[in-house]
Amino acid sequence: MSGRFIVFEGIDGSGKSTQLARLADRLTAEGHIVWTTREPSNGDIGHLIRLGLTGKSKLDEATIALLFAADRLSHIEEIRAHLAVGELVLCDRYILSSLAYNSQRLTLEWILSLNREADARLHPDLTLLLDLSEQEALHRIEARSDVVERYETLSQLYQVRQMYRMLADVRPEDNVTIIDASQNINTIAEAVYKATAEL
Repeated sequence: MSGRFIVFEGIDGSGKSTQLARLADRLTAEGHIVWTTREPSNGDIGHLIRLGLTGKSKLDEATIALLFAADRLSHIEEIRAHLAVGELVLCDRYILSSLAYNSQRLTLEWILSLNREADARLHPDLTLLLDLSEQEALHRIEARSDVVERYETLSQLYQVRQMYRMLADVRPEDNVTIIDASQNINTIAEAVYKATAEL
């Protein structure tokens, strides 16, 4: 396996970051060169997005959607540079996140239009959608932090989860594999590894 772009998606609390880190460790131990990243990115635009998501900066939904699209275009160039030299790129969130989250308050058509250039530039070789009920996700969120972001309510998590599942059906270009994230953490890790081993 080399030069592959693998994306982790799911509602907040689904365990994406944990499973990404576990997969990175396992693949590195096998001798692969792995680069891990996330969206929003660690760049200036990504930092501004995080301020908006946590309420530290007053940004409306349309502005956040525009910032995500801009951040993604610069991020793609970083990703492609790592892929070009044969590295495995593991990314915490990508285009599906914008479509699932931003479309809760804006039209899906507009979000798609904002991401049309990114869609044309780079598709994941595999998207791992960690699927978890909104009730369990909220329980995990509340247990880990006292800072609740703008999408972390039961109703929002429900809507985003349903959108994710719909998008998985209608966007074959994202190569989505759905994994039951309510399972034991080790069982999930094995399912994630098996899916990546089939690339």
